[in-house]
Amino acid sequence: MYEGIGEGIWDQSQSHAGDTQWGDYLGSVDFEDGAVSFPLKSQTTHKFMLRSDYGFVWQSIASGSLKPVQQQSPSKTVTETETPNVGDTKDNELDFSVEGQENRTVNDIKDYYYYIYQRTYHLPDDSIAKPNNIIMTDVLPYGVTVNFDENMEKDEVKEEEEGIYNSNTEDVKLFGTDGKVISLDTVGQVWVEKVTINGQKRQKITYTLSDAQITALDFNGQDFSWQIKINHDEELAVSPAFEMINEANVEFNSGKDYTWDHDTYPVKTKITPNEFDINLHKIGLEDENDTSDGISLSGAKFTLTKADGTEVETTGMMENFHFLN
Repeated sequence: MYEGIGEGIWDQSQSHAGDTQWGDYLGSVDFEDGAVSFPLKSQTTHKFMLRSDYGFVWQSIASGSLKPVQQQSPSKTVTETETPNVGDTKDNELDFSVEGQENRTVNDIKDYYYYIYQRTYHLPDDSIAKPNNIIMTDVLPYGVTVNFDENMEKDEVKEEEEGIYNSNTEDVKLFGTDGKVISLDTVGQVWVEKVTINGQKRQKITYTLSDAQITALDFNGQDFSWQIKINHDEELAVSPAFEMINEANVEFNSGKDYTWDHDTYPVKTKITPNEFDINLHKIGLEDENDTSDGISLSGAKFTLTKADGTEVETTGMMENFHFLN
């Protein structure tokens, strides 16, 4: 026999933070605290009874697990689209690893977006329980940055580490399965950390959902998502290209035996040196004060040296050259 001794709070506008309280509505972060399970074996007929000493009790029967279940691996895209995609088709036009987009660059694009999509399981068919914690981490590639307030005070617990800032930046957002923003409601949900990896200065983003955000998520078998607004350093462009490869990680954490984390597949962007043409017209002047049009030097020879050491000899009076900058 199971006996309920807690207090289920069915009104979503009320707090249920008491030691013996739980949110008595589907989608609450602790809804499963007010449930019991009856294992079903081989027979097709099962008898059990539900009763209440108060004369009335709200009851429901579901086939889902009493514990959270493992999530699917998340996916990642890189795009200029300013809102996440709802549905199975995802914009990913800036990823040069996609077939047919091998020559795609992010040259001269000031702001664009990473999206991390996480597929939900079904409530209550797969489980009646949501994860206790959902955490997204993303170490941005060298040269890629997200805006945040560098003047924010470091967290006291982590102040000895290289540079962790509680920024709650507006450039990292959470979207529900309906494509609408789920706002931040707790200080310290978004950390932007300065880290050094293989001698390169990079940024690490950690986004931890609050209980209110997890409650607001509709676990309906569709994707919720994070959006990271990014930009890159054009000065890193080298020939033939400077590549920026990125993947993220999503963790569902409900304690021992019910914690899983999965990486996304990497997305790849690149910048290339800008190309331009110049004309060289060789003339001779008497001295630095000569203001005439000069004398044609069609027979003179000049040598241009490329950054890689390759030399190009010029002999004509006017010649065209193609440069990478």
